[in-house]
Amino acid sequence: CSISIDNKHLYFAVMRQEGGNQPNCDIYVSDNVNDEWSPIRKLSPNVNHPVYWDSQPTIASDGITLYFASDRPGGYGGIDLYVTRKDPATGIWGIPQNLGAKVNTPGDEKTPFIHSDSETLYFSSNGHNGFGGYDIYYVRKNDKGEWEEPENIGSPINGATDDAGFFVSFDTKSGYF
Repeated sequence: CSISIDNKHLYFAVMRQEGGNQPNCDIYVSDNVNDEWSPIRKLSPNVNHPVYWDSQPTIASDGITLYFASDRPGGYGGIDLYVTRKDPATGIWGIPQNLGAKVNTPGDEKTPFIHSDSETLYFSSNGHNGFGGYDIYYVRKNDKGEWEEPENIGSPINGATDDAGFFVSFDTKSGYF
């Protein structure tokens, strides 16, 4: 799950049987209103594909930019990272955009985490060169707002097995996975 910086919106994935051959995984939200969490609701069909896996959301500090992993068609690999933005005036989420070939590979990218600086994205990949299995990488935006080349965060965090689900503290001094 991922909570907005104001602690008012909790984003998470839920698998539910919705009449297809298998359960569908989509992104949901619950809002904190007067210190009570609202009933969960699915984000719009703009974000959630009706058949494919949409999961592992991370909300940026602006509260309107959401990154997530999906195996929807049209990506670079099996699981790719996407971004969608909510229109502040209407509250409607936009059509997700693939983060592109610098971030996504013919392999799988997953467990995105956008740091509170909104400029550094951490994720796991088995498609970039690494130590083995899934490794944790980070990528930063340049002055034009484009993603630069991802960098492996290295050893001792990455090793020969799968390393995923990396979160970084506000002060960037501690990481958890």
